[in-house]
Amino acid sequence: MRKKSVVIPVLMLLLLLGTGLPAFASDWVPQGFVESPYAGREYTRQHWTRFWVNETGTHKNYWDGSELIGQGYCSVFDRPGSLAEGYTAVMEKDTDIGLGAVRQKFLQAFDFHYDNATQGYPCSPAWYKENGYENAGLYMSNQSGCQYDVPVTKTKGDDGYIGHPNVGRDFTINNPACLRINNPPADVAGGYDANGRKWYWYAKKGDQYGEINLTKGAAKSLYSENKSTSADIIVSFPYGLHMTTLEVSHFDPKHVEDTCTAYVMNTTPYKAVNVKFRAYELVDGKMILIDERVGEIPAMNKVSGWGVANYTFKAPVQQSDYTVIATVNINAAGGLGSGSICEPLITQYAYGSLAGSYVHGAGGVTEKALRRREKLIC
Repeated sequence: MRKKSVVIPVLMLLLLLGTGLPAFASDWVPQGFVESPYAGREYTRQHWTRFWVNETGTHKNYWDGSELIGQGYCSVFDRPGSLAEGYTAVMEKDTDIGLGAVRQKFLQAFDFHYDNATQGYPCSPAWYKENGYENAGLYMSNQSGCQYDVPVTKTKGDDGYIGHPNVGRDFTINNPACLRINNPPADVAGGYDANGRKWYWYAKKGDQYGEINLTKGAAKSLYSENKSTSADIIVSFPYGLHMTTLEVSHFDPKHVEDTCTAYVMNTTPYKAVNVKFRAYELVDGKMILIDERVGEIPAMNKVSGWGVANYTFKAPVQQSDYTVIATVNINAAGGLGSGSICEPLITQYAYGSLAGSYVHGAGGVTEKALRRREKLIC
């Protein structure tokens, strides 16, 4: 009796597998799968998104000297009925490997807007312009945006699609079947056209990436496209300090020592720490150190722009001709130019969960976008 009770379910299972029933395990993600942070746009899909940081300050070739912080599938929001001009955002449901680093070292570190209502970070430059921001986060490059580099493949019949799933006649190109969902590199749709021909279609660039977690509306619209999108989000800024002005802020009426002030800009979204401020007087060809101290310069921010520090010091009045010189992260004891020693810029994250930790280690790195870091008063 026990042997029969085992055999019967197995035979029933074999019969069911041989009936050719539709091979659909899932449906398309619902339209409200992710709430949209963009007015007038709705969630449609997830496409591959790369996040870059360029500390040379150039906006022309983001790949030249850029660091890839992370990449993964991120949510896209389109106008209803269209897949053109999709806006990218990093949402809580975007959990690909690499996006954890993106949230900390990119979106938070560069102070991107976090939308509390939808729990996501809008990454479209257009969103920031529409909402009164000059820049998205800090120093978003104008090369950020969608790349139309993902071909849409359409195959007639069962040829070319592995598995040849049985697409029921109720499914059409306007009411596509969900053949594969949330399965990188691409979801697959299927359906019949008006002439009764069966089609399969998907958006995929080789075996690298494509589009996943589509809504039914997105799968329908995809059939009419030749190419779909990935995206590059790029932040670019000069990793360096810049001394803009050195002036005598107070002349000593007794001609003993004047008060001088130098204005130093931090052009990075990081807090500059252990910054070396020095003042010299050049008298009869000799460099005389008259002041030296260590300080910090705040990070730039979306409200007031660059971080600013005022370096104020006393300069003894000399009887002969002399020049007052102020430097930042430059040891000019041996003179300016080839005689000076440039010191590394040490920075810490200023925003987000990494605030206070070093960006390039406790020893810092050489400034990647050298700007003027000394000023003279003759």
